[in-house]
Amino acid sequence: MKRKMIYGLLLLSVSFGLQAADSDTCSNDIKSLENIMNSYGPTNDIYKLVTENIKQAKAAQASGDNEKCIAITSMTLAKLKHYNK
Repeated sequence: MKRKMIYGLLLLSVSFGLQAADSDTCSNDIKSLENIMNSYGPTNDIYKLVTENIKQAKAAQASGDNEKCIAITSMTLAKLKHYNK
């Protein structure tokens, strides 16, 4: 009985740690995109793309869907990396 409770608590603490890591990744990616966005003028197509994706990522983050937020921000960062080659 005690072992099951200890394993359960261990799994619970690991899952909370993973959720916090996802939240941090999402927030860090959004900050990176905001920095990139601020380096372009508002009439630039990249600025428009990044602005829209930041809105989507923040909406996903606000709804608690950190995986969707990370997917949006990662895709955007990859596109920008490809664009800047």
